[in-house]
Amino acid sequence: MHARRNRFDRDDLQQRLARNQAFWDRTPVERPLLATAAGITFPFVRFSDQPVPISEGRITPDMIDPRQFLSDWDRTHEYAEARQEDMFMVASPFDGMPWMEAIAGCEVYVSLKSRSVWAEHPDPSWESLKRIRFDPKNPWLLKILEYSDTLRQHADGRYPIGNPILRGVADMAEALLGTQRMVLEYFDHPQEMRDLLARCTEIWQRVGDMLVEDFGTFHGGMCAGRRRAWGKGTCMIYQEDAASMLSPSLYQDFILPQEDEILRGWDRAMIHIHSGTLPVVIDGLLSLDSLDAMEVLIDPTGSTLPQLLDTFRHIQEHKSLLICGEISLDETMLILEELSPQGLAILSKVDTEEDANVRFRQVLSYLDAGQVGDRENSQTQE
Repeated sequence: MHARRNRFDRDDLQQRLARNQAFWDRTPVERPLLATAAGITFPFVRFSDQPVPISEGRITPDMIDPRQFLSDWDRTHEYAEARQEDMFMVASPFDGMPWMEAIAGCEVYVSLKSRSVWAEHPDPSWESLKRIRFDPKNPWLLKILEYSDTLRQHADGRYPIGNPILRGVADMAEALLGTQRMVLEYFDHPQEMRDLLARCTEIWQRVGDMLVEDFGTFHGGMCAGRRRAWGKGTCMIYQEDAASMLSPSLYQDFILPQEDEILRGWDRAMIHIHSGTLPVVIDGLLSLDSLDAMEVLIDPTGSTLPQLLDTFRHIQEHKSLLICGEISLDETMLILEELSPQGLAILSKVDTEEDANVRFRQVLSYLDAGQVGDRENSQTQE
């Protein structure tokens, strides 16, 4: 499988790295970074026909085999390289696990029937939660480090290793307390919540530092985990899904300071946000000097892509923007036409590798034909 060359293809690795760095630096470019993600099923990231390495009920770290998907990472890397995608394929420990919640002391459960995995604390009393601390011997921490080591040794410099889904401090608090109680405790026990969030922040920082060291560098830099944009130095992608249940004021009061403290730990920081959560978090996030980029996953319900364009333009005035989701070809063309390529990346989710091949060729052909410029010129003439 070989993608045809055109004026938008990369000439060599150094040019590709430079284009990725330009995304973070928001320097002028001809077009945004482009890549695809094929066959992603959350929370069970499944490759080929290998069974998911977990069973019904409670999961313990010894049930997870870091060697499970090594050949599949190789194959995914080869597909992405054959397409000559801009961003790099990044291998990471098993995405389906709530790693941070488990490292904070939660137990992990799975239902294969409902295809769901979750974490909950066996004793969510305040007396118990006050004892939560970073534990360098936590078996879930040791497992994710073992997993990272295995991936790095197997990749042997062919492709980068990055962090899996690591939920943020609000998500950790939600798992420790339960969803309904978590929301109420911000009002009923605000100081206890601040103390708990501070301890979760310390856990996140310590684990993040250990993982960044364990992943190793890739050509002098790192990628933003599953969102794949490479930058010089250290890099981490963070997320805070539980912020969707808070008001903007609660979020900025309780969560934003913790995020700022965490994100300052690395040279490049990206945050994963659902499009439906943007009204809660956008003002706070855009105020953070510690945040370099926002990755917005377009939700299947709620605001449509055309309705989000003004918000995306606002983000681009302050941060780099990576748009992710099940983005159609027409929607991709709309993004290319309406948003600046400066500090922009598009990661389209598709069902199969063949779908990815077709989509990537279509987008490159569209760009190569100069249709974006033609439309802009025609609008100017009108």
